Amino acid sequence: MRRHQHPDSPFVSRTAGTLAPTVELRRLNGLVVPYAYGGPMPGIERQPSRHLVDLAGEWRAERATVDHQLSLTDRRVALPVIEEEGRGRHRVDHDDSGWRTHRVPLPENVTELYEDGVWYRRVVPMAVPGRDERVRLTFLAVNYIADVWFNGRWIGCHEGGYSPFSLDVTHAVVEGDNLIAVRVDNPPWDSRTDIVPAVISDWWNYTGVIQDVYLERVPAVSVARVDVVPTTVIGDPPERADFVATVVIDRPDEAAGPGLVVRARLAEAVVPRHLLGTSAPTDLEGAPASWRGEGPHEVVIDSRTGDGTVRFVGVVDQPRLWTPQTANLYVLTVELIDHGQVVDSFATQIGLRTVAVAADSPAVLLNGRKAAFHGVARHEDWVDTGRTVASPQRVIDDLVDIRETGATLLRTAHYPNHPLTYLVADRVGLAVVEEIPTWWFDTYHFADQLHRGIAEQMWREMVFRDYNRPSVLFWSATNEAISVEHRAEFLRRVVHDLRCYDDGRLVTQAAAADRPGPHDPTQSLTDVAGWTTYFGVFGSTAAGAEADLTERFLDQAHAAWPDKPLLVAEFGMWAQEDDALVGRQRQVFDHTWPVYERRLATRPDGWLVGSIWWAAYDWRTPIAGVNTFGLSDISRQRRRPVRDELESRYRSVSSAITGPLCSARPRSFPRFDLVHCGLPEDPRTLADFTCPDGAHPMRNAVVDRLVMPSSGRWAVQMTALGSWPGIGIYLYRHPVDLHDATQLCARVLASVGGYQVKLGVRDVNRVETDVLVPDPVPANRWTTVCVRLSRFAGVDLGRVERVHLTMAISDDRVAQGQRFYVDSVTA
Repeated sequence: MRRHQHPDSPFVSRTAGTLAPTVELRRLNGLVVPYAYGGPMPGIERQPSRHLVDLAGEWRAERATVDHQLSLTDRRVALPVIEEEGRGRHRVDHDDSGWRTHRVPLPENVTELYEDGVWYRRVVPMAVPGRDERVRLTFLAVNYIADVWFNGRWIGCHEGGYSPFSLDVTHAVVEGDNLIAVRVDNPPWDSRTDIVPAVISDWWNYTGVIQDVYLERVPAVSVARVDVVPTTVIGDPPERADFVATVVIDRPDEAAGPGLVVRARLAEAVVPRHLLGTSAPTDLEGAPASWRGEGPHEVVIDSRTGDGTVRFVGVVDQPRLWTPQTANLYVLTVELIDHGQVVDSFATQIGLRTVAVAADSPAVLLNGRKAAFHGVARHEDWVDTGRTVASPQRVIDDLVDIRETGATLLRTAHYPNHPLTYLVADRVGLAVVEEIPTWWFDTYHFADQLHRGIAEQMWREMVFRDYNRPSVLFWSATNEAISVEHRAEFLRRVVHDLRCYDDGRLVTQAAAADRPGPHDPTQSLTDVAGWTTYFGVFGSTAAGAEADLTERFLDQAHAAWPDKPLLVAEFGMWAQEDDALVGRQRQVFDHTWPVYERRLATRPDGWLVGSIWWAAYDWRTPIAGVNTFGLSDISRQRRRPVRDELESRYRSVSSAITGPLCSARPRSFPRFDLVHCGLPEDPRTLADFTCPDGAHPMRNAVVDRLVMPSSGRWAVQMTALGSWPGIGIYLYRHPVDLHDATQLCARVLASVGGYQVKLGVRDVNRVETDVLVPDPVPANRWTTVCVRLSRFAGVDLGRVERVHLTMAISDDRVAQGQRFYVDSVTA
């Protein structure tokens, strides 16, 4: 797939960035390994054997108006201009004495909606690394684009505000004082379509260095990462559990010759309360486990990259399995040995558990038994520090508090949280739904991401960061995305991507219940069909009807997807800042929770994985100022009545894991040829096929060609095959100027006669109108129908965003079960 070029297409924004993703997949000895900045992506669990310098504290900071388009441009082109724009702020000799002092990590705008640039500088005393060591600079989260210089030398950049990145600064270190300079650009939401998220989202757009920053000295030849997948649990009660471990060795410049081996040890984890927040798995290492797989295992060197891999199977006797009720953990430590000497070690926290879909029922299996969950969502947001985790205790307090409600499932909002969140979830027994911030994506957003690949980068960063967290059972790919066809295409890509480095988890999404409805065809691509359900909350529905409406939707969704487990990804109600609606908030829970409880998959004939209350605590949002859906306010001090009701109901439910052991369904591997959007030579060419008035989208639409004649005429040439009579051609906010055109024409073919065509246009202000072509279309013959553009009254023809057509029987009845084709639409 070609990316990072501007295609001649109205379906990709003309301002779409050319900054390339920093994560790629490479095959090492037949294994798929994530790479970033030229080397294997390192794991970020703290290793006491490696010297770490925490850079939290006072930095110099200065706001600056920056060029967002420049920030999103390939650095081979943009770097000199960025440095010129910065007026030497990256240089060692730059005078920053007039800059203010800012504590890092901390957002630039805890209470202010500041979306622009910030420069940071800090001097760090260091010793030059020895020949046998390297120095990495790691940021756990910078929002949104970060460029980093070390002693005036540009080291690299990263796009995306929720994932860590590590840069090798070894060759830039000098003896004594070393300058770190960081340029951050946070383009305003809703200003462009090619960032993630893109539209104004329902959480605060914090700017700056959001989470931890540190320097770490690692051996020249080191263990980059250890990825563990539990594969099998045998026996009832369990007698044995198997896992597969993949060890990746970072061996730059062929620093070590042949003869490297890996030896592993496995210990049961002991988690006293005072260590709930540790980031170092070795702190939890207890008694040795009874297992097989220690090694030694020979490191296989990849001939192309010079890096190494080891894959081995671990077999654990009498395993202590992970569930929300029994949060049993292990510590796996891998030692890298060169000619008899241990040169590095890497420890990771793991849990033994399997998750799958049942072979003969629409249920999720945890360790082979049907499972159901009671959920609460949480935004990573505090009243005084925004998204910054000021101390581990704050994460501990939140997750322990959520667990005490009786919740067994946590949805970490719409973005990856601080990595400590998932370590603590492992330890307190909270299953997790983790998500990337593709929030409210529409056609043009998906089009730009097919072009850019940043959303897929975020997907890979999320999966590989939290690969070993047993608490994470579900990856969520989108939240309330609007487009159907292109959401399906995006889901297909990320699921296909995941299957290449399969971690054994399930894929879901949080689709809006009305986009397009319970029959939503994109759910075919998920392991667990997921919806947000706010019946009786949004809209004009009278209070009290939410139970009936919710029940009707869930039963329709189950009828549409009878073999698939369902998840209610959100339900809830706001209380208002003065708590004026706390009674109504509790009522929404009282009415809807029994609807969910009766359908839980652990009940006879149940099929619901669980439901998730939105949310644990209030949070800041540019839409509402403070969103008051929380069980408690943002300070965590004022509990609302719904909290007590939820706690009572959640705690009264029996065990979330019941029944006999069940067989698991084989994992799906979506094929790319199910829906083809674009030519093989240009897969970025997209069109969105939707139906007016809530009709079902066509399931088989193929874009054949995009024609942009030199005469200035434009034409989208396509073949649309389907049984539903509506097509929309979206131009992705790149308006088309039709002022000089006289007619809008479509070339169509219908399998039966009597159709009439209705052509319409919509401008960027969402003003639209359509015109019925009076003459019916004959059967099985290509026919061109036209409408004079002067008939589209009230539409700004200089800024047309969408062209749509509808085909209907002459008596205006919708024709169903018939096939028709649209070959081209021209002006």
